[in-house]
Amino acid sequence: MTGSTGLAPKRSIELRRTYPATLERVFSAWTQPELLKEWWGVADGYTTPLVEIDLKIGGRYRFGMLPPGQDDLIVISGEYRAIEPPERLVFTWAIESETGSGEASTITLRFLDRGASTELVLKHEYAGPAALSDEFRAGWEGMLARLRARIGSPGEI
Repeated sequence: MTGSTGLAPKRSIELRRTYPATLERVFSAWTQPELLKEWWGVADGYTTPLVEIDLKIGGRYRFGMLPPGQDDLIVISGEYRAIEPPERLVFTWAIESETGSGEASTITLRFLDRGASTELVLKHEYAGPAALSDEFRAGWEGMLARLRARIGSPGEI
């Protein structure tokens, strides 16, 4: 007899971007609160007034994005599962305000040395409807574009 287990199938999206910076610089942009505040947000105009990072295996993080003209933070939180500076970072990911969303997503970041640049490979794995792929992809594309704008500007990050 076959039947449903009630679990949504695992799905994933993957994005690749190359940044004109060292592995260490790109990794730091994801792991240092003062740097992450400078670029985190799904689109221009978003700010990130809340960044808490406990960078250790089992450590938690919370990032609060504030959409333009709004007062309510969108808070993303999770737990670090793997930390291998400056080449790999794995963490769970969930929107705190959503309830009943089931299992948290898992984000895997790989930082690949490409000589004078770094290739970032972002994989977002989740259990849920296929329609979420477009939403997740759009959000990550906005985030990665903001990271590119910040890393591509003069000064340290």
